[in-house]
Amino acid sequence: PETVLNGTFLNTLNYDNTASSTATDLDTGFTEHLGIDTAKQEVTFSSNLTLTGDTATDVQATQSLTAQASAGVLDFVVGPLENIIDYAYGGWFIDLTTVLSPEQLETYKPHLRYIDMTVLEQKADAFDNDIKPADIPIPDCTNPDAMEEPVPIFIDITNCEKVTDIYGYEVTNLAFGICLNA
Repeated sequence: PETVLNGTFLNTLNYDNTASSTATDLDTGFTEHLGIDTAKQEVTFSSNLTLTGDTATDVQATQSLTAQASAGVLDFVVGPLENIIDYAYGGWFIDLTTVLSPEQLETYKPHLRYIDMTVLEQKADAFDNDIKPADIPIPDCTNPDAMEEPVPIFIDITNCEKVTDIYGYEVTNLAFGICLNA
């Protein structure tokens, strides 16, 4: 079957390796909500990638994410904000104002997380200016008023039980982002 939705849940403990009804319900729920004929199309969620700060683990995860994103087959990423914010500043995720209506943006406003496009541009130009991108500070993504050019990139889904249940531990600052090449 053709994959019509492909997403990655980063840093989960029990999604791929469990027979829990929660995981099954999540897959089934998306398939049913989208009205997908499973004989012809499928929804694919993976959770075998971990970003922890451990270089070897992160390199493998980054390579996998990069390959999927570059090929245009990765539709969304869910993960702890502290683990995916650098990807946002690498230009990986779309501006949510391009896909959500003004009404939807207003509904999600308390849950939106932002990047500052000025900082993204500084990071993109860093090597040309003999600066390490990591040395450029990232502003608080919950405070768009403190940014020069805020753009909503993520939706905080920490309170979404159907998603947090697959993590197997208490997760905070869980964010959902739509990939640029989706």
